[in-house]
Amino acid sequence: DFLQKLNIYKALYSADDPGSTYLINVPYLHAYDHVFYVDPVYSPDMDMQEKMRYCKMTNADWLPISAFDFEFDVSKSEQQLFSQERDIDIIYVGKFWRQKIDTLVKVKRAFGNRFKMCGLFRWKHNLYLNVIHHYGGWVRPVSYQERVGLYQRSKIGFNIHWNDYGLGNQRLYHLPANGVLQICDCADHLGRIFEPGKEIIGYRQADDLIEKIRYYLKNGSQRSQIAMAGYRRIMKEYRFADVTRRAAGLIQQGMRKINYVRN
Repeated sequence: DFLQKLNIYKALYSADDPGSTYLINVPYLHAYDHVFYVDPVYSPDMDMQEKMRYCKMTNADWLPISAFDFEFDVSKSEQQLFSQERDIDIIYVGKFWRQKIDTLVKVKRAFGNRFKMCGLFRWKHNLYLNVIHHYGGWVRPVSYQERVGLYQRSKIGFNIHWNDYGLGNQRLYHLPANGVLQICDCADHLGRIFEPGKEIIGYRQADDLIEKIRYYLKNGSQRSQIAMAGYRRIMKEYRFADVTRRAAGLIQQGMRKINYVRN
């Protein structure tokens, strides 16, 4: 009701998985002129563009989260980033989500101390990890600056989304921006954002993930080549300034499409 009284063009920037879209995007579409979504996929039956059209949203566009400049080291050249030593084999930084624990625990069991995990895990989450799953470690939060430092010491980072249709979280962009080889779930849809096999590696189950981590730990030249291609894609298309300019252009197109005129 408040938005209805605002005589401006209104755009909604949506969340990063189908569940969140359904809860905090779809119910409010009526109040906006334009919606941007970060996840290009919605379900086995339709992508997010089709879902927004089904919800009668005329102006709906994919707009990635992007990598902010404070989320990587803008002072380093490509040569500096990829010539530095990386002493962490495998990394994961993220919040506690119950549906992700099984994969995280399997990676820990497979690689032991070669795997480093950090993030927003409360004491009860750590107790759950160690009492129920015998994780054998305490997961601690890190600052933005510490996260950049950890990523730039890491060879491989893997990604886990809400489900197979939830592609688009921040980690998707943070890892390649810091020169880390990304092995990512949502394998059937990665081609919407990166070039699979060249800029990113997809996996489907935990066992597949573990096998691919082992392969790329042993094959450093291939690992670096793919990580560098992912980094270049970020620098070319997915930095915050680039995505913001893209948003401005899409808003202009959207205003023309509905013949928007401010009263």
